[in-house]
Amino acid sequence: MKSHLLRVVICASLLYAQITNTHAQLVVDNSQTPTQLVENVFLGGSTTVTNVTFTGTSGQIAAFTNNTATSNLQIADGIMLCTGYAADMTANNNIGGFTSLAPGSTNGLNEPGDPELDALSNAPAGTFDAAILEFDFVAQSNMVSFTYSFASEEYNEYTCSEYNDVFAFFLSGVSVPLAANNIAIVPGSAPALPVAINTVNNGMPGLFGNISNCTEPAGSTSYTSFFIDNTGGANLQFDGLTTTLTATAAVEPCETYHIKLAIADAGDGILDSGVFLEANSFNTGTLDIDITTVNADNAIYEECTDVATVTFSVDEAGPVDSDISFTLAGTATNGADYENIPTTVTIPAGQTSVSFDIDPIADGILEGQENVEIIVGTSICGADTVEVIISEQLPQPPPTVNCDNSTPGTLIFTWSNIGGATGFEVSLDGGLTWITPNNGLTSHIVTGLTNPTMV
Repeated sequence: MKSHLLRVVICASLLYAQITNTHAQLVVDNSQTPTQLVENVFLGGSTTVTNVTFTGTSGQIAAFTNNTATSNLQIADGIMLCTGYAADMTANNNIGGFTSLAPGSTNGLNEPGDPELDALSNAPAGTFDAAILEFDFVAQSNMVSFTYSFASEEYNEYTCSEYNDVFAFFLSGVSVPLAANNIAIVPGSAPALPVAINTVNNGMPGLFGNISNCTEPAGSTSYTSFFIDNTGGANLQFDGLTTTLTATAAVEPCETYHIKLAIADAGDGILDSGVFLEANSFNTGTLDIDITTVNADNAIYEECTDVATVTFSVDEAGPVDSDISFTLAGTATNGADYENIPTTVTIPAGQTSVSFDIDPIADGILEGQENVEIIVGTSICGADTVEVIISEQLPQPPPTVNCDNSTPGTLIFTWSNIGGATGFEVSLDGGLTWITPNNGLTSHIVTGLTNPTMV
């Protein structure tokens, strides 16, 4: 448990912190409602949200701006959720173990915790002073992501202690079945580890910690590359914090989900922690589909080498593979009229697009014009359909060609009734000549011939 002696020191330090934070480079703004903070600050792209709620005191949530040149916090602006008063966290790190106290309190803000966070904490007394921001959103593509940084006064003394402050980003389904799961995960951890003081730290147990309480990925006591020691740091009262991390999860386009962003003190209400959500980073992206063919009108021909290249793309690369499912329709049959294609493709982690070809099969059957329809949910959250036309390369009637050899050494060809022909061949006594009737031309002159005659 956190020591009573430390609580006395913290209480004596509160007035000093409140005075010095007026000159801090980290500035908080409590003027916006939770709904305004989500819609005006947190959202990016075309994502829409509903049912915004906040649980906690009004001082625990605020917009912030930060001078990253003078602060170890790597996020320039966004929303701050704190187990104490957000305004108290803006001073230089000059007090070890600082906390916010409600008037007359010796145990933080005297606010309740949260049952879901209780389940993540080992503290027998549960959690206190929870700050919880929640809302529903409609996924615009197949992935949701946002960037954040976690900070705490429990660093470094309570690293690898039995009880740590706890936070989580719980994602659950509204219109689709999805049980609440925490997507605040240490990058690269397998199995997935939650971002916490005992997983992301300086690699050493603290004064009140023990190595047995540390998570040991890959033979190490922590993921030190994601940790920033803020001891003596400017512009931020927290003793330590993470680098900028990304929370991400696979979702189904156009379905409704619920996100719960929650943080709380564990074991007691002192030693504040906070989470910084980067402005405009909450994004469910857009899914675009594009078809490329060598011919106009998305047409491909059986007897030719034509293919239609279909490309799915998203706004930004994600840290995990993204599966895209779509429906095939139209009069053409998959695997019979064109080479078989799957109805699910994957955009690999770190990439923004994936492509495949629709390759027509020359079956020798005159079936007339057929089409392939690809139907997929995209940013419009409806049935977006694109089409590829498959046609036989039907035999064309031979063109009518006239030849004038009245000028010595010269043949003048004129033609008509070329239909859809892209060119034709003329045999001369000097060899073969390929004539391409393009750009509206109806004649062709061949010169430099000796005694030219048609063969």
